[in-house]
Amino acid sequence: MSAYFPLATPEQAQGPRRPSMRTLRAGWSDVLQRLSAFGRAQGKPVAISKWGLAPLDSCTAMPWDVAPSTLADPEERRRGYRAVVESLTHEAAALASFDLWHWYVGAESGPFAVRADGPVADIIGG
Repeated sequence: MSAYFPLATPEQAQGPRRPSMRTLRAGWSDVLQRLSAFGRAQGKPVAISKWGLAPLDSCTAMPWDVAPSTLADPEERRRGYRAVVESLTHEAAALASFDLWHWYVGAESGPFAVRADGPVADIIGG
């Protein structure tokens, strides 16, 4: 499934340096618990085939939106990626697999593109 679940409310995500890492980790924890319960109820593993964030303000509240705002906020995107990596490190058993959308593609692929030399590559690669 695609995993464009909100990790914060619009109020928590709007503005610079928002939302906090605590909010984002709590958001992922909640999502992973619900997905794990869903998988158990279905008797099947849950695989995430697509997840990503645009480098814009409020992207963690509306991750499905290619333009959740007109304000650039690459740091919110960076925190979102850090939160997913940290959450999966602690709760990896909740999922069978997790794939990032547009990993290693060029900037021409739109705002969801994650470049190997870009600002979130160190989070994912490390």
